[in-house]
Amino acid sequence: MIWHLVLTWWWVGLLMLLILIFRQPYVKGKVGEVFIGLCMKLMLDKTQYCIVNNVTIPDDAGGTTQIDHVVVSRYGIFVVETKNMKGWIFGDDKSGKWTQQIFKVKNTFQNPLRQNYKHIKSLAAMLNLPDNLFIHVIVFVGECTLKNRDKLPPSVIQGGFSAVGFIKSCKDEKISDSDIEGILTAIESGRKSRTLKTHFDHVKHVKNIIADKEQKVVQIAEQNIEQDIVENIELQPVLIQDEPLCSKCGAKMVQRTAARGANTGNTFWGCSRYPKCKGN
Repeated sequence: MIWHLVLTWWWVGLLMLLILIFRQPYVKGKVGEVFIGLCMKLMLDKTQYCIVNNVTIPDDAGGTTQIDHVVVSRYGIFVVETKNMKGWIFGDDKSGKWTQQIFKVKNTFQNPLRQNYKHIKSLAAMLNLPDNLFIHVIVFVGECTLKNRDKLPPSVIQGGFSAVGFIKSCKDEKISDSDIEGILTAIESGRKSRTLKTHFDHVKHVKNIIADKEQKVVQIAEQNIEQDIVENIELQPVLIQDEPLCSKCGAKMVQRTAARGANTGNTFWGCSRYPKCKGN
């Protein structure tokens, strides 16, 4: 009986641990990548589409950029970014940030079109190819809904099967069969090795970029505060010079309004030390 309880609690603990692991953003992202990769592998003709997964290449900032999937074909080079998310997704191609809403909780994340644009620019530079050979593909998986569907380009897709359908729908031939093998060779030779060190170096690079952006925001805020202080300091002498001094005690004069008598409603200068001093 005791061993039965111990075994039961062991399985419960293992299940809870697995749930916690699979709820981590990195693991959820990898699950989404694997799902999309599997859909493309099963549904795209291997004689027409060559798939390269998890491609980490140098960027123009001295670090790396990580591409989920690259599909090379005669119809172009598809650069695929996957997002495994829940809730409602709001955004358009011009916004710097998109919003994820789960009930009343809102979170922002980088516009994936801009994120994928950097991927394309880095890959185009590495392969020495023009940008028009590359095609954006942004795929959302998970229990999410794109709420601004009418404001998004067709390349922003929900679901792995729809992503495959979009890739198949592109039929304008851009690359010759003889060039495809050379492109694949260049990708394999130019990419970073698929190791934990490569991943950790990339994560460190991304964190440094975020830290630099946050530091710039702080610096701009500090500069604005300093500018406000300088402007106020520059205005103070003018305000002080415009205020007359009391002829009796030398204190600052203040403007007052007559409350009674023949001058009711009129303003006049009176000593700030009133009623101790009744100078005017």
